[in-house]
Amino acid sequence: MIKFFRHIRKSLLMENKTSKYFKYAIGEIILVIIGILMALQINNWNIESNNKTIEKQLLISLQKDFTETKDNLQNTIKLQSNVVKLSKTLMQHYITKNIELSKDSIYKMLTTGAQSFWRIEPTIGTYQSMLGSGDSKLIQSQKLVQQMTRFYGEISYGFEDHDVCMDIIMGILNDLAEHITLANEPYFYLDTYKRPDNYAEIIKKEIKKLYDNHALFVKLDSKVDYESNRLDWQMDLKMKVEDILTEIEKELENHD
Repeated sequence: MIKFFRHIRKSLLMENKTSKYFKYAIGEIILVIIGILMALQINNWNIESNNKTIEKQLLISLQKDFTETKDNLQNTIKLQSNVVKLSKTLMQHYITKNIELSKDSIYKMLTTGAQSFWRIEPTIGTYQSMLGSGDSKLIQSQKLVQQMTRFYGEISYGFEDHDVCMDIIMGILNDLAEHITLANEPYFYLDTYKRPDNYAEIIKKEIKKLYDNHALFVKLDSKVDYESNRLDWQMDLKMKVEDILTEIEKELENHD
C-alpha cells in the first residue's frame, strides 16, 4: 500500500502536476489522520470495555463482602441485644433486691450479660484492595463510592469505646471473683456434683451477697450505657449496608 501511494506521488511529480500533487499530499495526510483517530477510538473502546469488565468483577466482589458484613451484623446485633437485655434485667433485680431467682437465670445474666462483649467484624478485603490498586476510580456510581467511604470511615473510628468496655468487663470479672458460686458453671452443672439439701437457701444467700457488691453494679450500669449505644450504632450500620447493597444491585443491572 505504501509503495502504491509512493508511485502516485512520483508520477505526479514527473508529470509536473504540482497542484494535483499537493492536493493528493493533503488528502493522504487527512487519510493518515483519520486512520490514527480510528485507531485511538478503537483503543479507547477496548480500554472502556476492559474497565467495565473490571468494574463488574469489583461490584460482584463488593456484593459478596457486604452480604457477609450484613450477615455478621445481624448475628452481632442479635447477640448484643441479648447482652443489653440480660444486663438490664440484672440491674432491675439489683434495684428491687429480688432474690427469688434460679441459679440458671442468675448465671446467664452474669455470664451472657454482664461479662459479654460483641462488635461487628466487617469483611473489607475487596474495598482495601480497590484502594491499594486504584481501581476504585472504575466504579461509575459516585453515590456508591460515597456510601462505602462513609461506611468504612465509621468502621475505622466507630469503636472508641472498645478499651473502656474492656476495662469495665475486667473490673466486673474481678468483682465476680468473690461470687464463684453464682458465676461458675461447672460447679453447678457437673453430674458428679451432689447439691446440698439447703441448695435453694444457699443461692438466695449468694444472690443477696451479690447485691451488696455495689461496685460491681456501678460498673454494670456503665456497661449497659456503652453496650446500648454500640447496639444502636451497629443497627444504624446495618441500614447503611443494606443501602450499599441496593446501590450495588442497581449498578450490576446496568451491566446486564
